[in-house]
Amino acid sequence: MADKEYGVAEMAKHLGLSEAVVRGKLRKANVKRAGKSYSWKSASAMQADARKIDTSDGGGKKKSKKTKKASGRKKRASSSEGVEAEA
Repeated sequence: MADKEYGVAEMAKHLGLSEAVVRGKLRKANVKRAGKSYSWKSASAMQADARKIDTSDGGGKKKSKKTKKASGRKKRASSSEGVEAEA
């Protein structure tokens, strides 16, 4: 039986993500490459790194940014607004 190597394509399929996203997550999690590309000798080794990257940035879920709320303060009128011209 020939040894199968697992690559980014298999990990992307396993995680349900694109290959580009998986490579970015691997870089962010500081996973070492085997030469010029990422590869694993076994499915269990690939899954171990998949668990690392799935939790490296908040469980694989993008954090939403909070929107700014109005502070409740009224905008200060500039000197030219609301001033009647005196004749």
